[in-house]
Amino acid sequence: MKAAIITGASVGIGRETAALFLADGFQVFNLSRRACPLDGVVNLSCDLSSGEAIASCAASLHQSLGGKAQIT
Repeated sequence: MKAAIITGASVGIGRETAALFLADGFQVFNLSRRACPLDGVVNLSCDLSSGEAIASCAASLHQSLGGKAQIT
């Protein structure tokens, strides 16, 4: 399954982008301080101004994706 990682999918353009990826069958991850209200989105609380929070989110994503990720 393809995955999409979106920062700020809780509102606005980010949420609409998440909805489009979900409709196309992607597994969607939201990295944000607030949760995305869409069903099927995996929410990872992440303050993108914090290096520690980013490292923690990266580790969670790595585990969720089975240790494999191809960035295209």
